[in-house]
Amino acid sequence: MKKIEKFLFWCSGAPYELISSCPQSERDKYQKLGLAVLVPTIFAFLSGYYALSTIINKDGVLTTLKFIVITALALFWAFAIFSIDIYILATYRKINRVKWNAAVQISIRIILSIFLGIVISYPLVLKILEDPISTKAFQIKREQIQILEKSRNDEVRERVTDEIDQHDKRKRNVDSLSAVLSLKLVDEVQGKGSKTKEGKPNPRYGTIAKTIDTLRHNTENEAKNLEAKFSPRRKYLQDTLQKEIERRWDSVIINFKNKPYNDILAKSKALARLQKDDKAENDDTTKLVDWFVLIAFILLDCTAVLLKILPKAGPLDYLLEQEDVKYRSELKIHAGVYDEVGYQTSYSQYLTMKIVLENEVKLSKEILIKTQEHVEYIMNERQKFQETISDLLNEYRKETDYTQRQELDRIIKSLTNTFLSSVEQANQKFGEIINSRQ
Repeated sequence: MKKIEKFLFWCSGAPYELISSCPQSERDKYQKLGLAVLVPTIFAFLSGYYALSTIINKDGVLTTLKFIVITALALFWAFAIFSIDIYILATYRKINRVKWNAAVQISIRIILSIFLGIVISYPLVLKILEDPISTKAFQIKREQIQILEKSRNDEVRERVTDEIDQHDKRKRNVDSLSAVLSLKLVDEVQGKGSKTKEGKPNPRYGTIAKTIDTLRHNTENEAKNLEAKFSPRRKYLQDTLQKEIERRWDSVIINFKNKPYNDILAKSKALARLQKDDKAENDDTTKLVDWFVLIAFILLDCTAVLLKILPKAGPLDYLLEQEDVKYRSELKIHAGVYDEVGYQTSYSQYLTMKIVLENEVKLSKEILIKTQEHVEYIMNERQKFQETISDLLNEYRKETDYTQRQELDRIIKSLTNTFLSSVEQANQKFGEIINSRQ
């Protein structure tokens, strides 16, 4: 129970060391204030969970990994809102002799609370209006698919159809001219064309008829040449380029069709379109629901701040003011010392000496370790030497043969010299290590 009280006091921004010495009424007030902070935190978690689920769980299949990620991020978001609310409460001081400063503090905290209320409420508005928003999002998606299909057709027309149409139009003009010349030729041969000098018909295949026939023949050849030259181009445009454009656009359209259109951005666009359509139909239901939820959460998040600001100063406020006065007094006493150049120089020397001493301590530790290792080595070698010499001396005492005794004596002296030499070498090496450390 005591831990819960401490947690609620911490949520309300009240130091436990000070609030514990206040009357019960003051402690009860700050416990309720801590609960008032927890309520928007819970709604912040719910709104964050829903907003993140629209981004991470677009396909609607909630796996264990997705659930863990969404929950962890939603908890982080709720903790961020919770921390800001605690900061707003913990840093506000009622006992403020400067009125404009108090007004600025109150204004800033209320503005932050309003902003947090808006941030918390928006995903919940999307959840409350989920059904009409989903319907409108489906309509928007269908419109965007139609726009993509139109873009595909426009590109096909610009890069394929227009060029083919221009060629066909030119060929039709040539064919039309050829047909006109054929009629002219027939009229000329039948005497319905040119006249003689006397104004009589000239029904024969004369010079004019030959000229017309030549023009007709050239026009037909031109039409054939146009079709022959454009035939490979037509084949490329229709069989290659057009199919390539359609395949690329079809891939984009199919991906867009298969992609879920239910994230927070899509829902936001659907909500804006829904409100626009309702306004055109003089229906304010959606806007009223939006404003109702928004105002409700703004008031909910502002409740803790208002409960902190509106009541008169209580025992805790005076205790906090005493702590601030005490701190400011001590700071004022020592401020002159901290500003002096001598203090800064002394402190710099202190830091330098501290670094030197730390290095010496570190070096001393290293030397001590090497010394211990050296002593242990000497002791081990000495023990081995003593054990070997002891065995040889025992053999020397038992041996009666003079030659064998001389050999044992020689071995003992040789081992002694070897031991002394190894100890001397070890001492020299240890001395070199110590000197290099120093």
